[in-house]
Amino acid sequence: IKGNLHTKKDLIEDKEKNLKIGDVSCPSFDDKFKLLGERKSTLGFTKSAIWIKIPISNKSSIIMENFLELDYPLTN
Repeated sequence: IKGNLHTKKDLIEDKEKNLKIGDVSCPSFDDKFKLLGERKSTLGFTKSAIWIKIPISNKSSIIMENFLELDYPLTN
Protein backbone atom coordinates (compact mmCIF):
# COMPACT_ATOMS: atom_id res chain seq x y z
CA ILE A 1 0.00 0.00 0.00
CA LYS A 2 1.45 3.32 -0.94
CA GLY A 3 -0.11 6.70 -0.38
CA ASN A 4 -2.46 8.25 2.11
CA LEU A 5 -4.11 5.74 4.43
CA HIS A 6 -6.38 8.45 5.87
CA THR A 7 -9.65 6.82 4.81
CA LYS A 8 -8.47 3.27 5.46
CA LYS A 9 -7.52 3.32 9.11
CA ASP A 10 -9.49 2.46 12.19
CA LEU A 11 -8.46 3.58 15.63
CA ILE A 12 -9.00 3.23 19.35
CA GLU A 13 -8.06 5.96 21.81
CA ASP A 14 -6.60 4.33 24.93
CA LYS A 15 -6.81 7.15 27.48
CA GLU A 16 -5.48 4.99 30.34
CA LYS A 17 -2.66 3.56 28.15
CA ASN A 18 -3.24 0.08 29.53
CA LEU A 19 -4.09 -1.89 26.37
CA LYS A 20 -1.59 -4.38 24.92
CA ILE A 21 -1.20 -5.70 21.36
CA GLY A 22 -2.90 -8.94 22.43
CA ASP A 23 -5.93 -6.96 23.57
CA VAL A 24 -6.46 -4.85 20.46
CA SER A 25 -5.67 -7.67 17.99
CA CYS A 26 -8.36 -9.91 19.51
CA PRO A 27 -11.50 -10.24 17.32
CA SER A 28 -13.65 -9.14 20.27
CA PHE A 29 -12.06 -5.68 19.94
CA ASP A 30 -13.10 -5.23 16.28
CA ASP A 31 -16.25 -3.30 17.18
CA LYS A 32 -14.29 -0.90 19.41
CA PHE A 33 -12.26 0.45 16.48
CA LYS A 34 -13.78 3.51 14.82
CA LEU A 35 -13.06 4.51 11.22
CA LEU A 36 -11.10 7.74 11.08
CA GLY A 37 -12.78 8.44 7.74
CA GLU A 38 -13.26 12.01 6.73
CA ARG A 39 -12.14 13.52 10.04
CA LYS A 40 -8.99 15.58 10.02
CA SER A 41 -5.99 13.28 9.72
CA THR A 42 -4.48 14.81 12.83
CA LEU A 43 -5.74 13.83 16.24
CA GLY A 44 -4.05 16.81 17.83
CA PHE A 45 -1.89 16.56 20.91
CA THR A 46 -3.00 13.93 23.39
CA LYS A 47 -1.57 11.98 26.29
CA SER A 48 -3.63 8.98 25.19
CA ALA A 49 -2.21 5.99 23.36
CA ILE A 50 -3.73 5.67 19.90
CA TRP A 51 -4.04 2.19 18.39
CA ILE A 52 -4.44 2.11 14.60
CA LYS A 53 -5.59 -0.90 12.60
CA ILE A 54 -4.78 -0.99 8.89
CA PRO A 55 -5.92 -3.97 6.80
CA ILE A 56 -3.11 -5.42 4.68
CA SER A 57 -3.32 -8.49 2.51
CA ASN A 58 -0.60 -10.30 0.60
CA LYS A 59 -2.09 -11.95 -2.46
CA SER A 60 1.20 -13.41 -3.64
CA SER A 61 2.90 -16.60 -2.50
CA ILE A 62 5.99 -14.63 -1.44
CA ILE A 63 6.41 -13.77 2.24
CA MET A 64 6.72 -10.01 2.51
CA GLU A 65 7.72 -7.63 5.28
CA ASN A 66 5.68 -4.45 5.60
CA PHE A 67 6.82 -1.15 7.03
CA LEU A 68 4.67 1.78 8.03
CA GLU A 69 6.32 5.13 7.49
CA LEU A 70 4.80 8.16 9.14
CA ASP A 71 5.75 11.48 7.63
CA TYR A 72 4.84 13.44 10.73
CA PRO A 73 7.87 14.01 13.00
CA LEU A 74 5.83 14.80 16.12
CA THR A 75 4.37 11.27 16.24
CA ASN A 76 6.04 8.98 18.73
